[in-house]
Amino acid sequence: MSAQEIEALKKSKADPAWTAKIDATLMLMKKYPKTGIRANDWVRIILLCRMGYAVGYLTEAEALNRGLEAAKQIQSSCDSWNDMVENYMLGRDFMYGDMFENAESLAYRKNCYAKAQRLLSDKRRPMVKLSFKGTKL
Repeated sequence: MSAQEIEALKKSKADPAWTAKIDATLMLMKKYPKTGIRANDWVRIILLCRMGYAVGYLTEAEALNRGLEAAKQIQSSCDSWNDMVENYMLGRDFMYGDMFENAESLAYRKNCYAKAQRLLSDKRRPMVKLSFKGTKL
């Protein structure tokens, strides 16, 4: 989009929250030009595949194939487990519309990051044992 199109989009709604969301999107696109916040979508696809299989909506093969495609997208677009977690969390914040808006959102985000960092530093976890880019999917 051109700068003029972006300004027109911002003006299409006289809503500060709408403008803030557009500005946040542009910031994320600049910070993560390769991935944006799509890791959140891909992780959710994997979760939905697991749930779809669990309730009988997808066969095991369908769930594995669709989940594997999402995993390949994550692996090709993110540089590391940490990068994937950062992208996932930013996408989650954006999706729920609470990007740093209040103390509760910030506390939740800090808690999620703390949990993720514990997982990423636990030597027993597959994500620590397996190389992010070196694992062939």
